[in-house]
Amino acid sequence: MVLKLIRWFRGYVCFVLLGKTPERFINLCSLNGINLWDTKPTSQGLKSSISIFDYKSIRKIAKKSKSRLKIKSKRGLPFFIVRYKGRAGLGIGAVLFICLMFFLSSFIWSVNIIGAENISEQYILKTLADNGLSVGTFKGGMNVQKIQRDMIIAIPEIGWMSINIQDSSANVEIKEKALVPEMNDETDPCNIVAKSDGVITDFEVTNGKVEILRGSAVSEGQLLVNSVVEDQMGGVKFTHANAKVYADVISTKSFSMPMKTKILSPTDSRTKRYSLNFFNLNIPITVSNSGYNISVKQNSSFRIVSEKNTLPFGINEETEIEYRIKEVNLTEEQAKTALLKEMALYEIFCKNESKVKERGFTGGIAKSRYTMHVNYVFNEDIAEKQKMYVSD
Repeated sequence: MVLKLIRWFRGYVCFVLLGKTPERFINLCSLNGINLWDTKPTSQGLKSSISIFDYKSIRKIAKKSKSRLKIKSKRGLPFFIVRYKGRAGLGIGAVLFICLMFFLSSFIWSVNIIGAENISEQYILKTLADNGLSVGTFKGGMNVQKIQRDMIIAIPEIGWMSINIQDSSANVEIKEKALVPEMNDETDPCNIVAKSDGVITDFEVTNGKVEILRGSAVSEGQLLVNSVVEDQMGGVKFTHANAKVYADVISTKSFSMPMKTKILSPTDSRTKRYSLNFFNLNIPITVSNSGYNISVKQNSSFRIVSEKNTLPFGINEETEIEYRIKEVNLTEEQAKTALLKEMALYEIFCKNESKVKERGFTGGIAKSRYTMHVNYVFNEDIAEKQKMYVSD
C-alpha cells in the first residue's frame, strides 16, 4: 500500500513493448538498475510499468533490443497536476482530502467483538468504552495492555482477551471462562425430604437409603431418602443423601384481570428527525418538537460500509410516534384469551422444570373482573435436602 502511494506521488507510465526479444530488454533494464513492475507477457512482446524518471532511459534500451515502446497510460500526481493545473481549487481540495484521510486514519473507526457467546456484545462495547477503547479513540494514546487487564477485572466471565489494531479497526478477541459446575458439599450428613405433597412416580438415588415406593403418596416434610445406612460390616453410618424424586403434585393457580382496562394505542401522528453521525458524535440535521404527551421513539442507523469495515460516518433516523390512552371494555372471550397467554407465560418461566400432566379451567366474571382458576397436576422433582446434626 505504501509503495503504491509512493509510486503515485512520483508518477509512472504504463507501456507496451513491441518486439521479438522482450527478454533482452528486461536483462538490459536490470543491468542498468531500472526497476519495472507489473510486467506481463503479451502476444507481441510485454506490458509493464515504470517511473517517469526512468522512462527516458529505456528508449535507448528498447532500440538496442530492436523493440518499440508504446505508452498506454500516464498515472500519478505529476500528470494529475498538469491535467488540472487550471483548476487550483480541485488540486487544493484533493490535497486537503488526502491530509484529512491521513488524520482520520489515526483514530479507531470500528470495534469488532470476536468470540463472545454468553456475554452481551453491547455490554462488552460499553465496558471497553469506559476503559478507553471506542469508535473515535486516538490510536496513539491507547495502552492496549492496560485495557486488556482492566477488561478482565471488570468482566469476570472473560478468561482471556486480545486487542489487535488493524488499520483503523480494533479486533477484540475473547475467550470466556469455562463454567465451573456447582459442587455440592457432601461432607455433612443430610436426609432427602418432600418439599410438597404428591404421589411418587419415579426416583433416582445416588446416595442414601430409599424410604418410599413408586405409587405411594407422600406429604410435605416426609422422609424420602434416609442418610442413615448400614455398611458392609453391619455397622451404621451417616451419609450425605443425594437423589431426585419425581411426583405428581396437585396445584391451583388463579389469574385475574379487570373487564375495563386502559391501553396505549398508536396514532397516525409521527415526527421524524435526522442527524449526522461522525465518530459517535451526533450532529442534528433537522430539529422539530412534537409536543406529544405520550410517545415512543424508534431509532435506526445507516452506516457507510467498506470492503472490510463499517466507517464511522452515517445518518441516524429517529421516529417519534404519538400514543393515546384508550379505555377498552373487554368481552368475556377477550379476557379469557389474555389470561390464557398469562397462564402460558407462568408455565414457561415459573414452572419450566415441571411437566404439566393435567390442567382444568374454571372461571367467570365477578365484581367487574374476570378470574380464571387453573387446576394443575405437575410432575416435578420434590426432593429437598435437610441437614442432620449429629451430637456426640
